Amino acid sequence: MAFSYTVNDEFISGGVRKVTGNWTLTDSTTGGEVTTGLSTILVAKAWANGAAGQTAPAFNETFPFAAGAITLASTSGYTGSWEATGF
Repeated sequence: MAFSYTVNDEFISGGVRKVTGNWTLTDSTTGGEVTTGLSTILVAKAWANGAAGQTAPAFNETFPFAAGAITLASTSGYTGSWEATGF
């Protein structure tokens, strides 16, 4: 298992949705795609679970991004959380 993610919650306010979840990088993997279920992603955030010296996780996209999957990059062997907002 190299890259995995979960979708934990989805919040809807008006016409905007926010989707949240967790991610894990193992086996020397430094990234993977997160399928959000959104057709357009306006903003996305990712953060690590308290690892000193870890490269901060980031999404390799330009926003707004017109696709349901976004690429997350971080240091191998770490875990964290993510969220994406859009419609």
